[in-house]
Amino acid sequence: YILSKTPANVVLDDKVMVIGAFAFYNNKNLKKLSGKTIGIVDAYAFNGSTIEEFNANMLMLVGGNAFRNCTNLKKIDLRNVWEFGISAFENCTSLDTVTFSESVYDIGALAFANTGLKNVTIYGDDCYIYEAAFKGCKELESVRLEEGVSYVGMNAFLDCPKLKTIFLSKTVKYFEDNTFNGCDNVTFELIKNTTAYKYIKNNTDFDYEVVGNYSLWQRIIDFFRALFGLD
Repeated sequence: YILSKTPANVVLDDKVMVIGAFAFYNNKNLKKLSGKTIGIVDAYAFNGSTIEEFNANMLMLVGGNAFRNCTNLKKIDLRNVWEFGISAFENCTSLDTVTFSESVYDIGALAFANTGLKNVTIYGDDCYIYEAAFKGCKELESVRLEEGVSYVGMNAFLDCPKLKTIFLSKTVKYFEDNTFNGCDNVTFELIKNTTAYKYIKNNTDFDYEVVGNYSLWQRIIDFFRALFGLD
């Protein structure tokens, strides 16, 4: 198989479930790829290629550097992806819209750094957002870390000059000391009595607004739900 002769539009057989490491690495002909049964895109699979559109609604795992430096990539369905490797979409500057799965649990370091994302909403399943995951997103304006997000790593939103608001749900409990480094112009939206509320209020000088209350009764219910594995 000679990558330099790959056609611009590729449709993969329904038996193909994995796109292996370096499969279309640095390919300068590829524009569109589709595959109904693709579940995994391995490391460096499309790194540096000219792909514009990737259609695979069964996709569940995106490996490290899989789409790194794909500056033409505009469209990809990530609604079922539960893990993003390191630098998975780093430098995908044309990628401005992403819908995350409500079961995502790993967003690797630099996974969406230097992309064109404008708004980010993440739910998850004990989701960890690692170091600099959204660093350098120059068009990013708002972030919502909804229920299911647990951890936010250092410099997660560094160098995002248009970022104005970050919402932190009651499940966001673990931070690094410099998680929100560079977020000086951000107003945090917080739920009173949550870990995030106490962290922002007591350990930082950031502006914040209270947009809800985590009552004692709700805290008791959540404690026992967690204790008996009912979440």
